[in-house]
Amino acid sequence: MKRETRSETITRHVQAYLRATATSWPTLAADVSEQYAARVAQRKRAVHFHEGGDAYKDMRANAQLLKRFMEGEARLPVDLEEAIAYALPEPHRRELVADLAARYGLLHVAAPDADRAQQVQDAGEWLREVGEATEALGALLGDCRIDGADSAADLARARAELHDVIGKATGLVAAIDQALAEQAVQRGVRVVK
Repeated sequence: MKRETRSETITRHVQAYLRATATSWPTLAADVSEQYAARVAQRKRAVHFHEGGDAYKDMRANAQLLKRFMEGEARLPVDLEEAIAYALPEPHRRELVADLAARYGLLHVAAPDADRAQQVQDAGEWLREVGEATEALGALLGDCRIDGADSAADLARARAELHDVIGKATGLVAAIDQALAEQAVQRGVRVVK
């Protein structure tokens, strides 16, 4: 069995977001249009969203355009992928980007943030992720082993939770590496990784 296409991965996450939040297609399309306009220069845009007319009609027309991409009637332009991801709120955005990174065998790790409050929040989120991973592993280890007798849903959940732990930890390691590099520069030492 072949895995889903990149477009199908994006569509799956968009549909999950719409179901989970009861957000309408026109509202999502307006957010995607706004993100696309902010990220792609007008002369380089492959998709031309409706704008400047009646706002409600523009939203409906843009929703129809976005649905055509999501339903496979038209190919999803690669330039639109980033706008779609940024139009999704957390945690939906993070989950989409993590799945897209996993297609390449990569982990999604947020760039380290220099903001102290964000770093404290990142450490707290790492601890939360460890707790969620421990809970997911507990479901698997009830019989003292992880094997084919465990449900596919439990295995998938544990795998996803462990990836979240690794991602958060990697982000914290990157912040520490950045701080060490800053110290080395202050001392005039060249850091080689």
